[in-house]
Amino acid sequence: MVIDKTTGRGCALSIVSKTIAKQLIAEGIIGKAIFRRARPNGYNILCVAKYGEEARVMLQKGDGMAGEPLWAPSFIDGEIWQQAAGKFNVLTELDRNVEKHLLPKMDEYLKNISDTELVCSIRDGRTPGLFRGLPGSCLYSKRLHSPASDAFERRVLAGN
Repeated sequence: MVIDKTTGRGCALSIVSKTIAKQLIAEGIIGKAIFRRARPNGYNILCVAKYGEEARVMLQKGDGMAGEPLWAPSFIDGEIWQQAAGKFNVLTELDRNVEKHLLPKMDEYLKNISDTELVCSIRDGRTPGLFRGLPGSCLYSKRLHSPASDAFERRVLAGN
């Protein structure tokens, strides 16, 4: 699934990715090992570091960290998280990695979110109940706006 930001729905899903990234930060992803990649003489570790206001995925040599457990969020299925985290791009913002690699792993669910539910989620500053299969569960954060998502909201609420 590719998120087309020229459509209101695509823009709304992009906003959902920013909300998820904020929740990951709130749960303590900064400075934690999220994925381990084997290399000939040890391991490379993906972790998330804060740069000013941005959180970016970084790569570190982790020779002595082979047995340490990897960090995982409480609100995303572990298997989905590991598949997505393994594809995260180094030196890229966390929210972009969520948008490009985590949301597509949830493709089937995202297709089934109604436009009305998506609009209400953005309006209320929460992500739809897409985590761990808990219907109606929500994560709260500040409401984010964009012209495309606002137009999408007006269209959906008007019934068009």
